[in-house]
Amino acid sequence: MAGGLDDGAAARGSRILSLDILRGLVMVLMVLDHCRGMWNAGTGIEPLDPARTTPLLYFTRWITHFCAPVFVLLAGSSAFLMGRGEGLGKAALAARLASRGLVLILVELVLVSPAWGRVFFLNGLFLQVIWALGVSMVLLGALQFLPSRAIGLAGLAIIALHNLLPDPASGGRLGTLLWDILHRHGTVTLAGAWAVEVKYPLIPWVGVMFLGYALGELYKTGAVLRRRCLSAAGAACVLLFLVLRSLSVYGDPSPFVSSGPTLASLYSFLGVEKYPPSLLYLLATLGPAFLVLPLLERLCLGEGHPLLVFGRTPLFFYVVHLYLIILSGAVAMVALNALGVLRGYLDSVPFSFGLGTTYVVWLLTLAALYPVCARYRRLKTSGRHRWTGCF
Repeated sequence: MAGGLDDGAAARGSRILSLDILRGLVMVLMVLDHCRGMWNAGTGIEPLDPARTTPLLYFTRWITHFCAPVFVLLAGSSAFLMGRGEGLGKAALAARLASRGLVLILVELVLVSPAWGRVFFLNGLFLQVIWALGVSMVLLGALQFLPSRAIGLAGLAIIALHNLLPDPASGGRLGTLLWDILHRHGTVTLAGAWAVEVKYPLIPWVGVMFLGYALGELYKTGAVLRRRCLSAAGAACVLLFLVLRSLSVYGDPSPFVSSGPTLASLYSFLGVEKYPPSLLYLLATLGPAFLVLPLLERLCLGEGHPLLVFGRTPLFFYVVHLYLIILSGAVAMVALNALGVLRGYLDSVPFSFGLGTTYVVWLLTLAALYPVCARYRRLKTSGRHRWTGCF
């Protein structure tokens, strides 16, 4: 690759180390959130409820807000860098993105949705981040004949303006489902017990991927200019978040309510909407991500570092970690019931253990994931298994 990829702090070979590290970091945080959902959610306390939460519980949930926005942003950047790194023409890259997007959609329907309790031929579908990534990638492929900056501007417009979209009047179940797919978190029952739950509507996630695609352009420039641009973008996002949230004039459906210098005020200030992600939610998460990327360029991690291993096997990691958490919860339930330890913590999942248990399970889960992902990474880079190219 050309330009900024020549400086060793940013890249080694054809990989952008800072992007891989950041992706690995948010994936580690994602596992924390899902472990909390298995081991602590049985308490019935909503982590972001100012009236019932605790500082550690609030932090444990809020810090994971960075996961999906950064994951989607970096998927867009990877799409740009894949095209440049492999010397693909626009038509070839469009076809590659479309095919990978369709694979992601299939993975969501066949592997991810069942992990959350929705099986296509039994009770419906659960559409989350992998689904949104897949559709966004197909759309990104369709826009390949536009300049990357135009795609980035379209992404910015979607992110900035989507909160202006009105909530339309009900148009029946199909109309409601269509709007859920586009811009609302909701569940629509279509027949009997068969329902579609959309947790990640396409707007504004498609805008985040478009923005990430344009971000990839920075990695064709020199390191100094790139770091300045990233720092300026991050500072602008954080400043705009602080101003808009303080004034409560636009960007989130829930206004900021101040009760003086208290934790309740802080919780309210940070309590921005994720489903679908509001403008303020994306400013609060993408802004710090832009700021940290120049710092990550100064790190020099070994090829076997967990963050790099995880960051370079994202889809495999995502699917395996879901089933590993489910399996560990089932095994723990049987074992703890046999030992009589589970009394007082419910006799089914999710459990209601304390956050200490959640953090221990989180670390054990990461330790179990590392050798599996490292092995898969070796298979993928060796080229001995062609199926690894799309997973």
